[in-house]
Amino acid sequence: MSERESVRACVERGERFHALLIHLSIHPSLSLFAQWCATCSHYRPPRTSHCAVCDNCVRRFDHHCPWVGQCVGERNYRSFLVFVFSTAALTLLVQVLSWVRLAGLVRAKKAGITDLGDAIAAEPAPLVLAVYCAFAFCFVGGLSGFHSYLASRATTTYEHFRSRASGGGNPFDLGCARNWAAVCCASLPPRLPEVVPAADAAAE
Repeated sequence: MSERESVRACVERGERFHALLIHLSIHPSLSLFAQWCATCSHYRPPRTSHCAVCDNCVRRFDHHCPWVGQCVGERNYRSFLVFVFSTAALTLLVQVLSWVRLAGLVRAKKAGITDLGDAIAAEPAPLVLAVYCAFAFCFVGGLSGFHSYLASRATTTYEHFRSRASGGGNPFDLGCARNWAAVCCASLPPRLPEVVPAADAAAE
């Protein structure tokens, strides 16, 4: 019997929790609870939350990002970090190149340009770009720093603001170096097969 057939058999017998345990492995020293999702009609694994926008349960749910139009979770968090860090680096690069361009105009002393004001009057675009990217960096730079902090502590935005990992500390925290190794180097977990409710399974 395949894994999907095993899950469906458990669901048809009403053993939704056992269907979950086929895929779920928990360290014996941790006491974690699986909550029932009334919308998706299955038990949610630990660190899983239901996104009202995507109408789907997301493992290691971080947040729903309107800029990328989807949830950030276990399988795409690494890609999200690359996106945020590279955007922050790009805004810094554009700022540096913009000021270098204006300084170059002043040093060249062409077309009557003798100071920074003359350079800006001759070519205002570099200043506009520098100011725009400075405001953009306030957002993406702060976001980069915040997610660096979260990754160092192996927690998520959702858990951070709702104090999910409380009490005896974060049970998923392996130390800064190992947390970053897990984010950057760990292989992506496989997708869980869809757990079909008994009524839907019977209709098929």
